[in-house]
Amino acid sequence: MKKLKRVKELKEQIKKLDDYYYNKSISAVGDFEYDMLINELAELEKELGLIKNKDESGSVGADHLSGFERVKHNQKMLSIANSYSSEDLIDFDNRVKKLIGKSNLQYCVELKIDGLAVSLTYKNGNLVRGVTRGDGEYGDDITRNIKFIKNLTNRIDTKEEVELRGEIYISKKDFIAINEEKISLGEKSYANPRNLASGSIKMLDTDQVKKRNLKVITYSVISKKRENTHSENLEWLRSLNFPAPEYFKVCSSIEEVISECRYWEERKNSLEYEIDGMVIKVNDTSLYKTIGETAKYPRYIMAYKFKADQKETTLKEINFQVGRTGAVTPVAVLEPVQLAGTIVQHATLHNSDEIIAKDLRVGDRVIVEKAGEIIPQIVSSVKSKRKKDSIPFEMIKNCPSCKSVLVKIEDEVIYRCVSPHCPAQLERRVEHFVSKGAMDISGIGGKVVELLINKKIIKDVTDLYSITKDQLMALDRMGEKSTENFLRAIESSKKNSLERVIFGIGIRYVGAKASRIVAKHFKTMENIAKADFTELQSLDEIGDKIAGSIHNFFRNEEMLDLIEKLKNHGLNFEYIGEEVDLEHPFGGKKFVLTGTLQTMGRTEAKSIIQSKGGEVTGSVSKKTDFIVAGEKAGSKLKKGQELGITILSEEEFKNMI
Repeated sequence: MKKLKRVKELKEQIKKLDDYYYNKSISAVGDFEYDMLINELAELEKELGLIKNKDESGSVGADHLSGFERVKHNQKMLSIANSYSSEDLIDFDNRVKKLIGKSNLQYCVELKIDGLAVSLTYKNGNLVRGVTRGDGEYGDDITRNIKFIKNLTNRIDTKEEVELRGEIYISKKDFIAINEEKISLGEKSYANPRNLASGSIKMLDTDQVKKRNLKVITYSVISKKRENTHSENLEWLRSLNFPAPEYFKVCSSIEEVISECRYWEERKNSLEYEIDGMVIKVNDTSLYKTIGETAKYPRYIMAYKFKADQKETTLKEINFQVGRTGAVTPVAVLEPVQLAGTIVQHATLHNSDEIIAKDLRVGDRVIVEKAGEIIPQIVSSVKSKRKKDSIPFEMIKNCPSCKSVLVKIEDEVIYRCVSPHCPAQLERRVEHFVSKGAMDISGIGGKVVELLINKKIIKDVTDLYSITKDQLMALDRMGEKSTENFLRAIESSKKNSLERVIFGIGIRYVGAKASRIVAKHFKTMENIAKADFTELQSLDEIGDKIAGSIHNFFRNEEMLDLIEKLKNHGLNFEYIGEEVDLEHPFGGKKFVLTGTLQTMGRTEAKSIIQSKGGEVTGSVSKKTDFIVAGEKAGSKLKKGQELGITILSEEEFKNMI
């Protein structure tokens, strides 16, 4: 009876975890811990005679959301079995060889991008359907959104019906940029690139989908087996300009496969997107039917999951931060621990729902890792080490700054302080206004801003332009040199282009990119203020929500008063634009980066190119001027050579800088 009870408990726990993961984009436990629960359930069900073998246990997790039509897959869309060690891969190799009665076998090894699985169907050369995996048999029809993925072709040069499988993902660079903008707007940030990609493709607002810069990689041909091997099918995908894997390798032994997995585990952080492992497929597609599949997995594919860089530490406190829009966000205070080369003392907790889902409590021993190798986050608590007197988490009821009652707005996961007199909100608004991405006023940090507010020297951002030298010199943290630097920066900021002012004043939902689009189109603050909703909404990448927010801002008397004050202080209210340094070798040129760079990451290389007036694109075309080729460069290098594009080694690229 105890074992039957445990089966019931496991099924309920797994169902709850699936709901968090697929429908709420919350990873309540790590991949390894989840797989261990699945394995425990399978072992118990087999022991109790509920199933014949472990592979029959469970099902493919479902990801259905309201607002999308549920449709049936033409062919079941199964998951991939996970392995975590070289021994697991050797066992996989032995099982496959036993099934086909052969001792010699080739495998195709690919990078496992951590994203959202999707099925794509083309008829008469046109993309007609995009469907999520769902439960493997039925998925959500996301066709209306899939067509906004820029690197996916909507037309192909064949009249035959073609069905493909792929993965929707978002680059690390875009993940960081979107989260920074979310935080600057006082909104919930995303836990990792996978959650961001999943949440973005399932948005009902297509204008928001367009802005997310989603990408897809196609890795499997379902309806037509063009060639006899999987690797040849990948080459066929490339020939039709599909975004096929940039890197894959055909290995002649499982030892070579293991070596390749270890090679990429050491270099996973050098890529522009997040990978969580490798995918190993039997290369000979004619063997697939013989090898077969289970209810959940094809037997001819295995995923090798990289070990996450995790550490155990203590959750000392849960503090709360108030953003400039009143959003109240929980932050974990940890016992300092070294992780991925840095000392981690704080971790994002995103919102109260996530804390409750993971059942995190102050005093718990917790597992911490870096999401996308970037943001520290708590994966789970170590329940076996929990103190008996631990107290379950409860969200605070009052603002930690002004003590006013917090409000949870419908359809939002975050709590907000709605008091117009909250000092913490003013502090965040001023910090945002002076930040590098906004007005770029150096010499004034968080502590100085706090002092200025506490001493009533500034009551809103316009007061920054009235501060005197004597007022600054009277502050504990300001000497004569730092005071002079700050006053110079204040004066210099008056010359900034219009888009910086728009971003700096903090119109809700309006990030740096939207500010630039609006400023570039309307040219002056006066024109923006006069624009009606329809004019704003018609701009590329400006959806209803942003247009409405801008329109309402310029019809609020208090906000108009703020704008008038800034104008009276002499701020520039016209769009100046950005000049490209055409004198530099990078000026006005288009670059493509491929392969692994040894002395710098792709993000750094891209930043250098852009700072010198160049542009970095994701695909090679006749318009590409240079390809920077690192180690193990793939199809982009080959295509560039065919088009006669100048290829730069990493050393040649550095010499041009």
